[in-house]
Amino acid sequence: MITLFEGFKKIPNVNSVSPEFWEMIEYADWNSFIKIYNDENRTKMYKDILDEERYKLYIKYSFDEIKNFYKEYVRLYHQFWIYFKSLWIEKQLMSEDSYSDLISSIIGRGKIFAKNIILNTEVFLQMARNEDYAENFGYLFTVSKSEYDKILEPMYKDISKLNL
Repeated sequence: MITLFEGFKKIPNVNSVSPEFWEMIEYADWNSFIKIYNDENRTKMYKDILDEERYKLYIKYSFDEIKNFYKEYVRLYHQFWIYFKSLWIEKQLMSEDSYSDLISSIIGRGKIFAKNIILNTEVFLQMARNEDYAENFGYLFTVSKSEYDKILEPMYKDISKLNL
């Protein structure tokens, strides 16, 4: 039996998240993170690079804002996961963990990039083949309040030196 919706893929809606979410994405500049992450000559460990990125975000955004961004990120992430899932399975491109990192990096590259990759799945395939993504943009938001405060500790130490 053939149904009307057979083979139908719901297109991810990049407007299903707030404009503030996309502003935060631009500020985070995940493209630069990917370049550093994929640089064979990098001297820093992944955790250090991620913590630097978190610090950059956390001095600008409150813990509550970060948690709200995470909710929006998850909503968009699931849309992209479902949209590209059949292509990922058909081409047997990578492990599920790597697929997750790729989907996450698509979002981390910004609204315009995300819109364009929906229209041109060849870019998705190229990213997968070239391993042109990093592990995992969503990790910026998965932090407890105590971890958030700990990452901001260097800022608090700098302020305490001012003798205010």
